[in-house]
Amino acid sequence: MAAAGGHIQRLCDEATCSICLDYFKDPVTIPECGHNFCRSCLVLFWGESEAEASCPQCRERVQRRSLVSNRQLANMVEIAQNLSLQEGKEEGGKGRICEDHQEPLKLFCKVHEAPICLVCDRSKEHENHKVIPLKEALEEYKGEICHHLEILRKEREEILAHQADLDKESKDLLGEICHRLEILRKEREEILAHQADLDKESKDLLESTQTRQIAEGAKEKAVAVEEKLPPIQRQLDGHRSTLSMIELKEKQTNLRIRAVPEAEKDNLVDFLMQEIADFWKSDLEKGEIKIVRAFRLGGGGKKNRVRDCLITLRTKEERDKILSLHFQKTLVIHQSRVEIFKDIPKYLLDLRSDYRDLVGLLRSNRIVFRWEFPQGLSFSFKGRNTKIRSVDDKERFLRDHEEDLQKGSGEEPGVLERGILDKAILPLGLDDLGKVTPPTEQEQALGAVGGKAK
Repeated sequence: MAAAGGHIQRLCDEATCSICLDYFKDPVTIPECGHNFCRSCLVLFWGESEAEASCPQCRERVQRRSLVSNRQLANMVEIAQNLSLQEGKEEGGKGRICEDHQEPLKLFCKVHEAPICLVCDRSKEHENHKVIPLKEALEEYKGEICHHLEILRKEREEILAHQADLDKESKDLLGEICHRLEILRKEREEILAHQADLDKESKDLLESTQTRQIAEGAKEKAVAVEEKLPPIQRQLDGHRSTLSMIELKEKQTNLRIRAVPEAEKDNLVDFLMQEIADFWKSDLEKGEIKIVRAFRLGGGGKKNRVRDCLITLRTKEERDKILSLHFQKTLVIHQSRVEIFKDIPKYLLDLRSDYRDLVGLLRSNRIVFRWEFPQGLSFSFKGRNTKIRSVDDKERFLRDHEEDLQKGSGEEPGVLERGILDKAILPLGLDDLGKVTPPTEQEQALGAVGGKAK
């Protein structure tokens, strides 16, 4: 019996509305979630709002017009009520019967807030207590519950409204954030585009700067080359002038004979005339060779002593003949040195004039020197090699060593100071023993060759 009572109690609980806590009256079902309520309780809970409502039990959003009457549940509620009454009668009204007086609970004491029977109402325990019928109390509490439910509903509506406002705010904020993000995205794209433009401008500027630097470097190199061209051009012009002079005067060659033995210097002219007559007898008879000038020494009181003699050859064939004899080591006259020379450019003659005073001092101090191509001279002075390349070098040397150099007249002439202004002598290389020194390329370029006695 106890087990059957438990099942009946569970059936009664299932037939009870979760809003009014009483048996269902005109039960309806919410299709969205399947929960059941009294129609009046659900309408009172939802109020007059026509918006979307929610299930009071599971809070799921539902449509108000989608309520469905549940007739089977209504029949089950009626059966549960009958079973409950029958069980009360069988067990003496336990649960609906007063335990003290075994009378039905038909009254409700508001002081104790509990149902009582008629006997309890007359007892001293409930004397002067306000007592009302149980059904009236049920309706009253039901009204209070509904009132509280209304308050809760309004609070819920306020909460829902506030939540809607919050949702709207959230949507607005989300829209604002999306708008700001879009603005930031566009600004980022503009910044990237501007940065790309700046990179391109920087690259173009760098390329233009490099191009300008290259152009300036090329211009500087061109200027440097142009600055170096005049000396080279002058040197080439000098070479061209020398070659032109060689071509124009290749038919005229001069022969100098010097270093004759001391015993024959007094009668050198007659000696030379006799030697020339013996060597080129046929050419003298034809008048193709002639003695141009004899140079005399001006010192020592011996005015008739002849230093050397200059002979002019008028044709290229004559020059070639003498050169051929010279290189065959057959042109030896009384152990005298024979030299062949040609006219040299004017700048060498000017060089002789520019360095005349220095050459005189060097000779007076017995300092060995030599001329160097294309200009200047070099010598050893105080154990150091000295080179003079310009008039400024010469003046500086004379000024620095004025006290160290012995003053002299410089009467002993050098190779470029033979006393004739329009000709100069460059040695060829046949010494008094007949040994030959081959000419250098520079000497050939000048049209002259030289030699030195061993």
